[in-house]
Amino acid sequence: DSNLPRLDIHRLILTGARLDFADKRTASPFATRIEPMNIELTEISSLSDDKSQYKISASTAFGARVALHGQASLEPLAITGTFSVENVDLSRLPGNFREGLPIEPTAGIVGASADYRVGYENGRLELNLEHLAASLADLKIQDDRMQKAVTVGLIQVKEGRFDLIKNYFDLGSLSVANARLDLHSGGDNIPKALELNNFVLEDARID
Repeated sequence: DSNLPRLDIHRLILTGARLDFADKRTASPFATRIEPMNIELTEISSLSDDKSQYKISASTAFGARVALHGQASLEPLAITGTFSVENVDLSRLPGNFREGLPIEPTAGIVGASADYRVGYENGRLELNLEHLAASLADLKIQDDRMQKAVTVGLIQVKEGRFDLIKNYFDLGSLSVANARLDLHSGGDNIPKALELNNFVLEDARID
């Protein structure tokens, strides 16, 4: 492969940008606004082994916040850094997105963060995640037709690791707190509700 053309940018800043997004393909159209959106790039270079700094932050109209920062290089192509996603309200996601989930939630707040590395070299895509943490708070799944409901106070994942090349996913711990399954249609000998106050799984691995 030939080398990339020479490119040098000392600093590029985009501040206070706004992005309006609308999806009208479904029966329940979805619209939101990403504002403010801030992007800062420094020392961008196509020279071999030169690294640039990047910082990206954005907020949506329904309160979700996204932030990324780290280093990037063009030769070889690689991006490393940290990302975080906060305050994603499942009840305010577009209908077609919720319908694509295995179970459609009626409430819940999601957050996630990790250190990551994405690279492409010798025709191979690399993706690594370290220190992955995720949480799902105040989850509620309601089935009015069957008169059943699931509520979970908190689901947490800590110290997750993922490697695309080596094909493994590790979890330091997975915990579930204050879970309840309401079974309103249960018979006389079947409990009307099942509760799980605390559950912890440690050192799990999938490969």
